[in-house]
Amino acid sequence: MALWLPLFVLAPINLYLYRQDERSEIRDLGVWIRAAESILSGKDPYLESGGLFKSGPISPFVLYSIRLGCMQNDSVFFYLIMFLNFVGMVTFISWFLRYFKLSPIQLCIYNSVLISSSFTREVLVNGQITGLLFGCLALLVYLLETNHLKSRFINGLSFMILTVLIIDFKPNIIVFPLLALLLIYRKSLILKMLTSVTLFYSALIIALSFSTKTNLFSAWVKNLVGINNYESNPSLFGTKNFWQVINRASTPEISQGVFSIMPLFSFVIVGSLGLLLIVKKRESIGVSLALIAPFFYSYFHYYSFFPIAMVSLFYIAKQKQFLLLGFYCSTYLVTSRVNDNIGFLLISLLLFGFFLTLDSGIRSTVMFSLGWITSLMMRLLISEVLQDEILYMSIVLSALMIIWTVVMASRHFKVLHSALGF
Repeated sequence: MALWLPLFVLAPINLYLYRQDERSEIRDLGVWIRAAESILSGKDPYLESGGLFKSGPISPFVLYSIRLGCMQNDSVFFYLIMFLNFVGMVTFISWFLRYFKLSPIQLCIYNSVLISSSFTREVLVNGQITGLLFGCLALLVYLLETNHLKSRFINGLSFMILTVLIIDFKPNIIVFPLLALLLIYRKSLILKMLTSVTLFYSALIIALSFSTKTNLFSAWVKNLVGINNYESNPSLFGTKNFWQVINRASTPEISQGVFSIMPLFSFVIVGSLGLLLIVKKRESIGVSLALIAPFFYSYFHYYSFFPIAMVSLFYIAKQKQFLLLGFYCSTYLVTSRVNDNIGFLLISLLLFGFFLTLDSGIRSTVMFSLGWITSLMMRLLISEVLQDEILYMSIVLSALMIIWTVVMASRHFKVLHSALGF
């Protein structure tokens, strides 16, 4: 009950705080809707979107069908998807918390902080589906743990459909977490399962390709390859990671050489290292690296930060690092830019509750305050020196949290050292 309480209390509050006075369009959700309409009209969705549509050709029909179920009422459709994002976040958190021994009140507070953080705001304001996708990933865990459905065939078909959909929506943030879960729960059957999913996926794409008379898979891959093409994408699609910092500081000649291979290379290396650690029975650090890997790709936005921030928060709170906890809360709660005084009151209550659950004393309160102030000072410094506060604040502070998470999860490198067999 404590785990789900924030969903029914804070989700409506956050939806109200981040509402738009007039919503004539459904933001990024509209990209998927228009892609489905293009395919139904026999057109290539990638050409029709001018390269803006990045997902596979299957997933748009899910959102298109939901919108039809909402009688094409955009407001109802938008807020339904946003609420499902909250459901997905809490569902995924409930799976991840199996690695931690937390009390019910701690579960409630941690979920409250994550639901009220600034990356959640980005999901809501931009009309994204990060929480929904990771909720589906948690549902896959439910299917992998045991055959919950009476029919083995239906259980397997449900697994394949869910797997195809989440990969089709956002392969860059899902592929390594998905492989990590398959290694944990079905290591002996992973090749058989991936083969079945690939065949099922291919059959769906071929069927859609016939309807448009276009090789949709080839068009999708060509579109994805263009992400790392610096000549056509000098702004890196506004990505929010350290590659953007390098891009801003480098000359076009250097950037063109770096971004043609390094983002994809680092993404694959970090994700593969996570999978290797899982094989070596180091599931905690392995899952953490699998969730962090998308940050190293050249197409990463703040609304994809939820799983990374979740891992970071739990390691910080579990080890009672109050300096970093203050840094975290100042960074990810205050910068959420809520547009109502209720938001400030909500954040204050969350922080107070957080401290109560961690049995903090005078020393920990001082450390928490120093962490809070440090985050504020860094944001001021970034704003003055780099003259681009929002972009660089998101990148630099997020990168620091990722570094800390890896250090804590790997127990100061000793786990990595032994797991790799050195």
